[in-house]
Amino acid sequence: MAHVETLSDTLHESARGIFSGLSTAGDPRGTRILARTIYRELRAAGLTEREVLTIATELLSQTTSELKNGR
Repeated sequence: MAHVETLSDTLHESARGIFSGLSTAGDPRGTRILARTIYRELRAAGLTEREVLTIATELLSQTTSELKNGR
């Protein structure tokens, strides 16, 4: 499980660094950079393209559910 912790740490640091000075509403570069970083990290961790797509689909599902519930 150490590999997942390392991936999680990497993604957390990337997100924090990317969004520290950017507003995604006015500048979509931060969102694109973060998405690219997440994709590359997941692929480097050995996930297939289909697995990455499954994760992305679940992220959209979770976000949609939260929006519908007013969270």
